[in-house]
Amino acid sequence: MASLIMNKDAKAPSLSTVDCPLPTDFPQRLSELSGRIKKSLREKKAERQGFEPWLQVTP
Repeated sequence: MASLIMNKDAKAPSLSTVDCPLPTDFPQRLSELSGRIKKSLREKKAERQGFEPWLQVTP
């Protein structure tokens, strides 16, 4: 059985040392993605309720 040897002097990498910075358009991409998810959830909910959202009759 292999034993795990912990180095008590080893430090977990901090965010500043991790070598993969977030893309500069990250906030925009995140909001686009959440918008798409919300839209698809609305459409699925509408399908379950038995009507297509793009065929709504306006009074």
